[in-house]
Amino acid sequence: MQNQKNKIRMKQKFRIITGLAATVMVVIVVVIYVGLLDNASSNLSLKSIQFDKTYHLTAEKIPLHEQWSTSKIRLTKDYLLVTADAGDSVVYLYSLPDLQCKRKYWTRGQGPDDFQDLPALANTGNDYVFMRGQSPMHLRKYSFTETGAPILHGSYQFPLYEPQNDMHVIQDSILLYYMIDKFIVKKINLYQGVLQEEYQLDLKKESHGQSWFYSNKGRVRANDSLLIYVYNFKHQIDIYDCHTMQLKHRLTDGHTYTPPNPADDFLKVTSQYLYAELGQRFIYALYSGQSNDNIGASYTMEVFDFSGNPIAKYSFDISPYLFAIDEVRGYIYAYNPVYEDYLLKYKLPELM
Repeated sequence: MQNQKNKIRMKQKFRIITGLAATVMVVIVVVIYVGLLDNASSNLSLKSIQFDKTYHLTAEKIPLHEQWSTSKIRLTKDYLLVTADAGDSVVYLYSLPDLQCKRKYWTRGQGPDDFQDLPALANTGNDYVFMRGQSPMHLRKYSFTETGAPILHGSYQFPLYEPQNDMHVIQDSILLYYMIDKFIVKKINLYQGVLQEEYQLDLKKESHGQSWFYSNKGRVRANDSLLIYVYNFKHQIDIYDCHTMQLKHRLTDGHTYTPPNPADDFLKVTSQYLYAELGQRFIYALYSGQSNDNIGASYTMEVFDFSGNPIAKYSFDISPYLFAIDEVRGYIYAYNPVYEDYLLKYKLPELM
């Protein structure tokens, strides 16, 4: 009888010890997990958007002799390339830095080289031009000779058909694009024609489901090393490692912004960042802080280094709307639809 009682006590002690051990293990796992989160958070640097240097840039207006409407301009080694949403041609080449039209190419239609859709340009860190539109399922790779003649280097098929916002080609082989309604960044291996990676950005979506009014709506720009996310409705920029998609730097003015209301007229909504580009040395972000119906407004341009440190802020007599940065020649080339008969050119100040 006594032996039976001892066995029962031993089993009870074993259960207690086992339970304590399990509890300790859970606590250890939680502590390790929290520690990893804290470590990840500690790797995020927060930086204030404040500028010690400000410059006022004056536009030189270059008369346009061509009639077109555009939503994209892109810099190559020798040319400013304009894709036309409307006009007698699809692509126009302008010499640098004088911005004179040298060549124009392609038309809309159903021929083998015609553009069946609106032209879409991918940003690159080199002189190759990647364009979609001649086929909805292909991205074509071109370069242009010194005389402006196009050379086709390849055509790459997409593994799936879906909206591809803010296209970039990194490492000359990976198509990176952003799905604005889902906060997803995708990478397509162009040579293999397969989806290589997909990243869900840790951004909240409002329950109303209208992506145009999401408080975290933004634009993506990328190069071979970093990806930036500029917010439309916040004075904030996030900088990610382009390979790991780890958030490294967050730039903010520290203010809390009221999310836009889907019931409001979008033209009356106040936008913060409108557009951004990555130069070879700096980030250039066009800032509004005004309602969307004020397209001729006095925008400013904020310049940061790739670690998110504020470098300078530019104001303008005529604000750019679309722009390309020529750090080699020292110019901003721009277009503002209010001044539709001109291309705009600004001399960049010397920075660092």
